Amino acid sequence: MSDSDDDETYTAEEAATFSLGFNVCVCGLTSKPELNGRMGAITKAFDAESGRINVQVEGTPKPIALKPANLAPSGLPAGVQLPILPGSDPPPPKPKAAKPPKPKAAKPKPAAAAASSSSASQEATAAPEPKKRKLSKSAPRTDDDEADDDDADAKPPKAKGSPKPKGSPKPKSKAKAEPPVSKAAIVAIVDEHGVHDLTAKSVREHLERRAGLDPGSLKPEKARIGEIIDEVLQERL
Repeated sequence: MSDSDDDETYTAEEAATFSLGFNVCVCGLTSKPELNGRMGAITKAFDAESGRINVQVEGTPKPIALKPANLAPSGLPAGVQLPILPGSDPPPPKPKAAKPPKPKAAKPKPAAAAASSSSASQEATAAPEPKKRKLSKSAPRTDDDEADDDDADAKPPKAKGSPKPKGSPKPKSKAKAEPPVSKAAIVAIVDEHGVHDLTAKSVREHLERRAGLDPGSLKPEKARIGEIIDEVLQERL
């Protein structure tokens, strides 16, 4: 199963052989490009005079008359036919939230201003040194005077070094993220959106949105996506 953009389109002779309910894939529309890639089902025989054939496209309220050149193979396995019911167009995707601007870094102060503010703070925090007690020559020294001198000369004990913190445990490695293209992811998309989105292109777009990738990032994986879709369909038949 592959993207409808790369499939060959049908001719008028081939469209004349289509039976009611035959599945096709819309492609190459310029007036309604949002319908490209959607699956449809034939609702009326080919009209040779107008050169168009009525197709009920998924997500549209009524059938649309399209040219065979805008129809490509649906990519479904042989013998598989999916009914397409009328519906409304899906809502447009929500716009991505704008990222907040980064805060500007503060400009450094001039060297002269920084030096003056540093010296001012040092002067404000510096504490006055205690004055030594003067003894008169005539007054005899007492035991209290000698004790004060001993206290002034005594040096404070050195603080012992704090023990080094033990090594913090290494962070556990995070679990590996699921790859964007996997059978589990495609099964989840089928369960959420139903079988009407079983074109490789629509499934690829769902996978890109689920993985937060840019549109078209998984286009090189279209062959693998088609194989997984075929496998899921075979399991559910």
